[in-house]
Amino acid sequence: MSSPMSSKRSRLRTLLSNMGSALLAFSGGVDSSLLLLVGRDVLGDRMKAVTLHSPLHPRWEAEEAVAVARSAGVHLEILDFEGWNAPGIQANGPDRCYHCKRALMTFLLERARERGLAWVMEGSHADDDPNDRPGMRALEELGIRSPLREAGLHKEEIRLWAKELGLPHWDRPPRACLATRIPTGERITLERLGRIERAEEVLRKEGFRQFRARDRGRSVLIQVDPDETGRLLREPLRRRITEAMTKAGFQEVWLDLKGYGAA
Repeated sequence: MSSPMSSKRSRLRTLLSNMGSALLAFSGGVDSSLLLLVGRDVLGDRMKAVTLHSPLHPRWEAEEAVAVARSAGVHLEILDFEGWNAPGIQANGPDRCYHCKRALMTFLLERARERGLAWVMEGSHADDDPNDRPGMRALEELGIRSPLREAGLHKEEIRLWAKELGLPHWDRPPRACLATRIPTGERITLERLGRIERAEEVLRKEGFRQFRARDRGRSVLIQVDPDETGRLLREPLRRRITEAMTKAGFQEVWLDLKGYGAA
């Protein structure tokens, strides 16, 4: 291990120790999973983990988070978050992520106070750019801690550490809430979130690692990893997915041939 990396790992442990106690906003992704493992070792019972469930996130993500926490020997609370339908979130403007993050973290701050925990922490890291992530402004305003970012850990360093610790999902692609599948400025509704969730569940069960089902009104635009795009065109998978998307609530099914994340 290089000296700079060793220094960052040591700094993370020191940061956590100095926090004394914390409530972890746990998504089950690679970043928060690493924080869960290191926090468990440093803080022990003085760290609690919470996953928030709302229509903005598919049910299977919470199920995966429970499995990760259980394998780490950490008790995880699943709490329903009802603030997802606040006007600033449902309006789906350019600042939606700010309003959403502020509502989520305010909710967790209240839960932390109830449990006598000094801080709320989450998994942002050194590669997260505040200019591209409006929600990070809410973290700063509310005093939410981001230990991975504070320790200077970058995404690839986090993946390497997670792999060394035996996390099976160390290379899992990043995820985003279901609201990101609805064009900015178009209202977020339970109906739209529900059909997006149903559509993406189809793609997940068909074995795709990275996918989006983007809601375009009567149509759905499917994006998968560029290396897997050709697979969607093969029979009988093409027909099976087309039928499933129609059943999910879309009248037309489109495929982005460039694939998810392509330039």
